[in-house]
Amino acid sequence: MLVAKDITGLQVLAWRAHAGVEHFCPECGEPVYVRDPVDRVTHYCHYPSSSCSYGTGEGERHWRIKAAVMDEAADFPDVAFEKEVVPGRRADVVIPGPRVVVECQVSPMSSVEWMRRTHDYSVAGYSILWLWDARRIFAHRDPQELDFGVGVPREIVLCHRACYGQVSVYSPETGGWYSVHLTRETRDGNYVGRDRRRPVPRLLDDSKPMIKKSNLDGLRLVNLAPVWWKERSLAA
Repeated sequence: MLVAKDITGLQVLAWRAHAGVEHFCPECGEPVYVRDPVDRVTHYCHYPSSSCSYGTGEGERHWRIKAAVMDEAADFPDVAFEKEVVPGRRADVVIPGPRVVVECQVSPMSSVEWMRRTHDYSVAGYSILWLWDARRIFAHRDPQELDFGVGVPREIVLCHRACYGQVSVYSPETGGWYSVHLTRETRDGNYVGRDRRRPVPRLLDDSKPMIKKSNLDGLRLVNLAPVWWKERSLAA
């Protein structure tokens, strides 16, 4: 797990934990310890005697993307990590002020599930920033390389359309955030090219002005970069 609680109940990221301070699992309340392996993200572990499985089941790549997002968001007032804000939905990051949730997506998901999650947060009054693994869009795994011939997953295409022609991605290889516009739509409605990628210096700078209300069933979504031709009519 990447997040634990201190004795006062405050959330502490594993790589920001202080030596000699006790930390506890947010699920079972048992003590946990920090593990800092050379080839993996710093994280908390249960002691061998524990039967709690909280924090298991996520891959290293997902951890790396979540860790980057969490570190960026850590200084926002009252920010919360891995918090359930709607029933059955535990968001990776919750920023209460502008009511933004961030979801990091590495593994495939159906378009229906993407719509359900986005709808659930929107109905609850949250705008959602979907952050996609760059490897799911860029065949060469480098957002600086323009590549063609690999179809973009349908759920990302749906997000792209709902966000007025942008998707937000993160590359663990470069450590960079990118706002990407997909081009070259094929006859079957898929996208096979990626163009107009825009590096973003920081993930969550000025997140409130970037909140947009989508025209797709009233879903509320956040873009990393402003959609200039929708700025006035769609500002939340």
